[in-house]
Amino acid sequence: MKRFIALFLIFACLIPYSSAYAEDPAGTGEAEKPAEPTYESEIEVSKDGKTLNATYLLTPETTGTYYLFRVTPDNEEISSLAPFSQANAENGRVSFALEYDVSDHSAVLYGYVLAIKSSDGYTPLTNARYIDNISEFSHNNRPIFKASTVKGLEVQYIADAQLIGVGQTVVHVKLNELISNDPEKSTAFVYGADRYLIDNEALTLLDYRVKTLSDAGINVHINYILTFDANADEALYYPDAKGESDTIFAPNVSSFDNAKTFAAVMHYLAERYSLSDAKYGFCGSYILGYEVNNTYESHNSGKSDLISNAKDYAAYLRFADLAVRSAYSKGKVYASVSNVWNASDSELVGVFGARDFLTEVSKRVSDVNFGIAVNPYPSDLQMTEFWLDEKATETLDTEYLTMKNITVLNEFLSQKEILCNGKIRSVIIPEFGVSGIYGEESEKKQAAAYALAFYNASRLPTLEAFVWHRHVDHNYEIGLNYGLYSSSELTLERKDKKEIYDIFAAVDCFDSESVKVIKALCSRLPVKDYEELIKNTATRTRVILTIPSVSASISSSRFDSSTIFDFSKSLYSFYPTDNTNYIEQKKEGKTQFMRIASLRLSPFEHMGAGINLEDGMSMAGAEYLTVRVRVNASCKNADFVFMVDGNSRNGRATLRFSSTIPTNEWVTLKFPVHSLTRKEISNARVKIWARTDTSNDEQIFIDVQSVQLHYEKDLTPFVMITVIVVLGIGSSAASFIYVAYNKKKKGRRMY
Repeated sequence: MKRFIALFLIFACLIPYSSAYAEDPAGTGEAEKPAEPTYESEIEVSKDGKTLNATYLLTPETTGTYYLFRVTPDNEEISSLAPFSQANAENGRVSFALEYDVSDHSAVLYGYVLAIKSSDGYTPLTNARYIDNISEFSHNNRPIFKASTVKGLEVQYIADAQLIGVGQTVVHVKLNELISNDPEKSTAFVYGADRYLIDNEALTLLDYRVKTLSDAGINVHINYILTFDANADEALYYPDAKGESDTIFAPNVSSFDNAKTFAAVMHYLAERYSLSDAKYGFCGSYILGYEVNNTYESHNSGKSDLISNAKDYAAYLRFADLAVRSAYSKGKVYASVSNVWNASDSELVGVFGARDFLTEVSKRVSDVNFGIAVNPYPSDLQMTEFWLDEKATETLDTEYLTMKNITVLNEFLSQKEILCNGKIRSVIIPEFGVSGIYGEESEKKQAAAYALAFYNASRLPTLEAFVWHRHVDHNYEIGLNYGLYSSSELTLERKDKKEIYDIFAAVDCFDSESVKVIKALCSRLPVKDYEELIKNTATRTRVILTIPSVSASISSSRFDSSTIFDFSKSLYSFYPTDNTNYIEQKKEGKTQFMRIASLRLSPFEHMGAGINLEDGMSMAGAEYLTVRVRVNASCKNADFVFMVDGNSRNGRATLRFSSTIPTNEWVTLKFPVHSLTRKEISNARVKIWARTDTSNDEQIFIDVQSVQLHYEKDLTPFVMITVIVVLGIGSSAASFIYVAYNKKKKGRRMY
């Protein structure tokens, strides 16, 4: 009996431990905590655009009254707000049906928080959730424009940029110059219940830039910045932000009214630059700020701590993303950071490491599909051979992120907390350059450095653009000569072509001449050969063929002609493109033609007209292409180019028919195209250009009468008839001779 009692007591003592162990399958000795409740949500606008439906699934299922709060990205706290709506949970589900006006474009800026009532107010159960299906109600849904190459340039000369195959560019837009308070000099528009003004002059200049570049097949990325402006509304800036003329500021999104002003402008331009007819050109990519992890010089907010700056910038990203996508469904925003990757406040005043800054931003807007725009300059801007940069290492702990170690960005973007809906974020390199002084050894190093940087960048799997800084050396960037051209002493116009120019043109091409150019510089780089330089890249997508004119006329008896453009009958769909004022149909005597009137922006630039041919242009079977043209100018000669750029069977193809011609007289240029019979080019972009060495003030006219293809006549029927005739004549002649001979022979016999 005693033994039984003892066993019973031992068993009773073990019960608590066995029970705890049952709830602790891992055997840690700690009871497993009950699962945290979850609130799976869906917030969508109804198909008719009149109702906003917010639905939450509650796990575990609970009952009771729930409250919905409406918040804005600048302040998602609910403590000072009253509930926007309330509803009772049923079967683990709570639903809210709210009135919605889809015509109120600002309505997308609001987020929604689910809460319960507690003794001391309301307790939020979820983070702010924004409307899921805003893209379904976007004004514009045209396909995103995809350039043929990631190769980009800050374009100064538009025609030259096309000649060297630029596919990407960045246009800097100053918000302080766009946002206006002067009704007489502005265009008014309504966003939500408010009326806003946008400066006419700034808008016109931007329209011209976006239209000209995008029509040239160059993908435009608008970079929104806020600069020092004594005449701008003070509300655009944070109250504690101080700076000078070269300071770039953080837009003040600390209040909804301020943020809504920026959102209104971004919505307006995103809608304007995504119209189906591309009336104002196309842009679907928007970079927010400039190197925003530098809050002292390039994103001045007057705040010195990382968390508050990251919080405000995350709100700015949210506002911009909602404003852009509600106008253009495929629009996208990008966060701009510098090359400073890891830094402490004690090392660089007001500068945070891009790594920490982006991590903090991503925590707050993990659901926003923003991209990363990084400027990976060398740690020392004077360094041309960036691969020697000791401050750039191949780890996430590197001090600087440069073109030496740019693939470190892949590792960072692959982290779970940085992903967006399980996908890696896209990357733009909107600005990069190294210096090269014309005529010095650094010029050769610069050319080689560009090739290495381009191929290193192309190893980023989500790279969308790699933009070189600059087209021409800038005299105000003292000691830094980034350009493809040197510049004159007094102006920013180009002077001498630098070695980097030909390398820039060749890096994304696979024709033999381009490959030869790149191979020649490998000895200057830290690679053993060309194959190592381009390893794991997929950038060679284009072939360039330059076809010079030839002499000799085309015999009408040997060739049949097919007219592509007869400008005596029509202008077709040609329009003024590069440095051109207008085009018109003219007549001199019996001769009718298209006249292109130049807009002399630079004596170095080509000028002309263009047309986009969706059906393409085929030269199959043709022997020659001819252009009947005249250039009117005071100089003796002009450079003429007829360019066709589009998709061919093997990728992108650019055909340049070029010639130097005498001015002020009609000439017929003849180009051999028999080797291009397989170049059937679809989605062709055709340009007719000329360039002259005359002053900026002189008006130049390009007159074009026709463009024709010429085919060798099929002489088979003629040859067959000739043979038959010859054979026939030969047979008759033989019979005649035979008869005559026999008669003569018989006569002899008679005598």
